Amino acid sequence: MSLGAIFVGLLLSGLSAYFVAIPWGRRARQATSQSVAASLDARPQHAGLEAQREAAYAAMADLDFDRSLGKINDDDYQLLRGRLLAQAVTVLRQLDSEVADVDGQVEALVRARRAQGAKSTHTDGGHNSVRCASCGVPGHAESRFCARCGAELGVACPSCGGAVKPGDGFCSRCGSALALGIATA
Repeated sequence: MSLGAIFVGLLLSGLSAYFVAIPWGRRARQATSQSVAASLDARPQHAGLEAQREAAYAAMADLDFDRSLGKINDDDYQLLRGRLLAQAVTVLRQLDSEVADVDGQVEALVRARRAQGAKSTHTDGGHNSVRCASCGVPGHAESRFCARCGAELGVACPSCGGAVKPGDGFCSRCGSALALGIATA
């Protein structure tokens, strides 16, 4: 067998593998675009923009096909293709701005959630907040040991956040009366 025949055989094998794999690549891209589209489907204008985009793509494909058959001359083709491309670009920019709006909303929700989490970690809503007496790191009310230094956690005063010992009736830092649940924790 000659080297040329082996090369042709490998080339044909590679091409056939490529064409067999194309549908799987499309499915993966469609699944990704469908997950993004699912978040935008609640917007009625998004569906209209999607339809406009698909219509522009179909019109361009029809125009290319008509040109390949010789139904449209080159001057008309260039004019119509330019209009269709401008229309498609406008629709795609509107779709991109919607995705950017959704991204902005998600980022705002994440920032708000993080800020809320930071506030609740430090004060725990004013109820049974726990602060390490050794390193001062706030902890969860259910925690018994500090996650940072491993020291045993005490209960914190709901007024000032100072450490109090189980059984204390008053905070040694600010003097406020401690609730029964905190005093016996």
